[in-house]
Amino acid sequence: MVTAVMQALDEPDRGALCGLDRREWYPFGTLVRLDRTIARLTAPGDEAIYERIGRASARHRTEGLGPHARWHSIHGFLSRLADQHPRLHSFGDAVYHRHGFREGAISFSQYPELDAGFCRATLGYLRGAVEMLSGAPAAASERSCQCRGQESCQFWISWTP
Repeated sequence: MVTAVMQALDEPDRGALCGLDRREWYPFGTLVRLDRTIARLTAPGDEAIYERIGRASARHRTEGLGPHARWHSIHGFLSRLADQHPRLHSFGDAVYHRHGFREGAISFSQYPELDAGFCRATLGYLRGAVEMLSGAPAAASERSCQCRGQESCQFWISWTP
């Protein structure tokens, strides 16, 4: 499937992804087109695929914590996610605000392109990461969205112990 996805991408995106060092990042547009190509080839017409892509990314990011994942502070993880945004991405800004003991909001703004699929993948990523860290179901919703003309994409996350 990886070969099929790569072949389905336009040459500039294929070039950006080939030989990419895991410590480097590719442009936002390439990320969006990669997710769209994966969705088109693996789950045509299924918009929920974007949340599954996000969850898979969260699993990949948190599985390195192993059996100690539940010892990590969820607020700390989300705060670091926002703080590390400039290091991890070449686009946009991120801010995290804690709201109570088991809930918070992370906002992303100033993205060079807008894409509802990316927002759905982010929703899946946040829910998946928090569930991996808490070991329990988490709720996540997008309360504002740049795709709808709002200033930022704000995601509200809550979890149980």
